[in-house]
Amino acid sequence: MKKLFVVALAVGSVALASCSSANYATKEYLDQQVAGVTEKVNSVEAKLSALEREVAALKSSGSSVSAAKINDLEAQINQMKNTCPEACSGKISALEKDVAELKEKVEKQSAHMEKEVEKSMRK
Repeated sequence: MKKLFVVALAVGSVALASCSSANYATKEYLDQQVAGVTEKVNSVEAKLSALEREVAALKSSGSSVSAAKINDLEAQINQMKNTCPEACSGKISALEKDVAELKEKVEKQSAHMEKEVEKSMRK
């Protein structure tokens, strides 16, 4: 009886060990998962860098910026907010500030142009 109990216990232990080891993640599996996340983060970082360069170029250019371009930039930034991890929220905040400055610049240019048109119509 003791031998039967020991054999049953041994078989149960082996069965449990094989079942529980199936729940552990392998190094390869984890590497695949980390690689996928890293790829997504790198993609987000690349998009943010492209937006930063575009906004910087618009800020430094002396030419006028269209309202449509500002709206497009705002839409891209809002889309990035939904996909960006917490680590890049500072960059998004800086981009929002820069786009707000560009928007203000466009509004000032529009107001100036309206005044000029009004002046020319009075003549």
